[in-house]
Amino acid sequence: DRGPVHWVVRGAPGSGKTTLLRHLCATLSRTGRWIPLYARIPGLLRSGTELLARVEQSIQVAHPVPGLARHLDEEGGKGRVVLLLDGLDEVPRDRLPEARQLLGGLARRWPRSVLVVTSRPIGYTRPGPTFRELDLLPLDRPRRLRFLAQWFSRSAAAVPSPEDALATFEDNASLNDLAGNPLYLTFLALLLEEGLTPSRSRHVLYDQILEILLEGRHRIGAERI
Repeated sequence: DRGPVHWVVRGAPGSGKTTLLRHLCATLSRTGRWIPLYARIPGLLRSGTELLARVEQSIQVAHPVPGLARHLDEEGGKGRVVLLLDGLDEVPRDRLPEARQLLGGLARRWPRSVLVVTSRPIGYTRPGPTFRELDLLPLDRPRRLRFLAQWFSRSAAAVPSPEDALATFEDNASLNDLAGNPLYLTFLALLLEEGLTPSRSRHVLYDQILEILLEGRHRIGAERI
């Protein structure tokens, strides 16, 4: 027995939970050893369709595969399926018991297969006794530098060096905290690309970011005014 293989990945909004699951799905699909299945929990609940039936329906449109659901069920029993279920925290409160029932049912149905669920920490309740939690950590300084170097390489405009950009954030505790989140680090990098200094006031900072997004200036090749 491999022990618990049911996990909850917890992280703040923008910390990369969905990106992590999609990356795992793409990576595992190339190994030939695992069968990754990605789905969003709110969507499963809204559709009222059993997971394997939904997978079969979506695939049959382009590539009819007779007996696909039965095959996946057999592979899940062998421990070869990796279930990647996103968005537990986005389930309405009144449907959380239904979501936990869904996850518990999958864990019991395929006890040898890996099940990974994502959720924000706030309001989180463990979906079942077999689940263990993993927390996404903020980006450390080397990863922030690597992120900024990759991001600024896309721009033809004059941009600061990753070190100078990071120094701008590190001068303020609030900005430094935001820079540990991949989504917020992206927003901060956008501001620096525009030649703007990120405000230390959170609501003003959001206004700065929103203006760029609404005007489409975040797109590659967008004209700067």
